[in-house]
Amino acid sequence: SMRIDKVANFPFPTPPDDEQIKAAESLLISLGALQKVGSSSNRFKALKKVKSPVISDLGMSMASFPVAPRYAKMLILARKYKVLPYVVALVAALSVDEIFVDSIQPSDVAENKEKLQIFKEKLSVFRSKLAGNFLLLGDMMILLTAVGACEAEGCSPEFCTQLGVRFKAMREIRKLRIQLTNAANVVFQDDSLVVDPKLPPPSDEQALILRKVVLGGLADHVA
Repeated sequence: SMRIDKVANFPFPTPPDDEQIKAAESLLISLGALQKVGSSSNRFKALKKVKSPVISDLGMSMASFPVAPRYAKMLILARKYKVLPYVVALVAALSVDEIFVDSIQPSDVAENKEKLQIFKEKLSVFRSKLAGNFLLLGDMMILLTAVGACEAEGCSPEFCTQLGVRFKAMREIRKLRIQLTNAANVVFQDDSLVVDPKLPPPSDEQALILRKVVLGGLADHVA
């Protein structure tokens, strides 16, 4: 999106390794964000002398989102399949570290071992109740449910503690949801997307679509 024909020629303060550049280009090509010159698209006929891949229209849209390319691809797909509010919430959650209490090192919660055990038991019970496409969506569904539940209850510190999630993490997710929503409204100008604090749980059909969207962005992470 910066109109750089060859990334290796960019004056980085600390240049990345050539293999890292190749790996990044390979990922972006697999996501459709970059396109090899010499394709059938008319857009690239004038660039035949450039050996490096060039950014595609999809890549230009993806670059508008302040998240990792995989997540940006998920947002683009989500709009296409009409599940954008859910994927905005999901991507926001995926972009924040250590949301759940059990993701923190035991040394950080030594004084709350009993609460940690209670949370793990609750999480196990919740997972056991998932079925159909909700079950197949796995931890993504748990993340989405946690975000939705906290927002519906006003994201209070007390409720976050009860649910077993970090209050600061949920606040970061809320801020990122707003940021992503604003970015989506710039990219998709006809949508008028809003951050809905009462976002209802997805239907089983929507959960199926969410699985496809996640696969579209994280295909290289699937065994």
